[in-house]
Amino acid sequence: MSFQPVNPKPYLTSLINSQVVIKLKFNNIEYHGKLLSIDNYMNLLLDSNVKEYNLEKPDDEPVSLGNELFIRCNNVLWIGEEQEIEKEEEEKEEENEIKDEDDAKDVSNEKDEVKDEEKENGKNEKDEVLKEDEEMES
Repeated sequence: MSFQPVNPKPYLTSLINSQVVIKLKFNNIEYHGKLLSIDNYMNLLLDSNVKEYNLEKPDDEPVSLGNELFIRCNNVLWIGEEQEIEKEEEEKEEENEIKDEDDAKDVSNEKDEVKDEEKENGKNEKDEVLKEDEEMES
């Protein structure tokens, strides 16, 4: 069994004008943006809507860089299409929305139960008042 190296240039060329995620080697930084071009050294140029994600601080908001971003080839650990990640995020958001809707229904049901209990308590109080009034009149 022998190893056949694969040329990454066609893959990178297929990613041009697509939303990509680029993970850097030396720190936990990812860049999300549209790949504008690559060169023969596989340096990368991203458009002006690039967002920087610091994976060491996942709770932080992504930073919009506002300018085109050039990434030198030797800094790249991996590159891939962003669509897969967006689908996962959309699924998580949908799950959260469904959970929020269920929570809202639960709260609504609890409110209805409380209102029903209040109505019953109010009826019982009215009945007691009527009985007291009848007893006083007799």
